Amino acid sequence: MYLGFRQLIQFMITTHPAYPALKKQAGEAQKPIHIILGETLETLREEAGIPTLTELTKDIHFYPDLHGKPGPPFPI
Repeated sequence: MYLGFRQLIQFMITTHPAYPALKKQAGEAQKPIHIILGETLETLREEAGIPTLTELTKDIHFYPDLHGKPGPPFPI
């Protein structure tokens, strides 16, 4: 089964063990989940004292093919 990018992100978020707490937090704040996630990342960036969000994940590798075959190759 191939999942598109949006479906993959949705799957990764909704199957994560922290999703119920995130959903509750978003409901209490009356904000969409993606806004809560963005605010959390910004807080982590500020606490780490780094200039960009990219710095938070510079040492994390994400294998984008873990939920199905990759999309068609780009034409050469």
